Amino acid sequence: MMKQRCAEMITLSIDDQPEITMLMRRMLTSIDPGGIHMTASDINEARDLLTDDVQIIFLDIEMPGLNGIDFAKRIAEGKKKENKHDDQ
Repeated sequence: MMKQRCAEMITLSIDDQPEITMLMRRMLTSIDPGGIHMTASDINEARDLLTDDVQIIFLDIEMPGLNGIDFAKRIAEGKKKENKHDDQ
């Protein structure tokens, strides 16, 4: 059976535990060696890396400061605002 090649993805893994982000980067690189797999140790760092090119975000729920769920909501709200402006 021929192994199917994964499309090159741009991912962002966010976790306050460095061993988790390192593991995520290794796992994603083994699945998609040509992709760009970024990591962030907190929400502020993630904001700096987050662009429209990021296709998948892996997000820790429990982090100091703004938690992962609230950050995901803010991302979604920002996308809704962008889409609303595009429609006008």
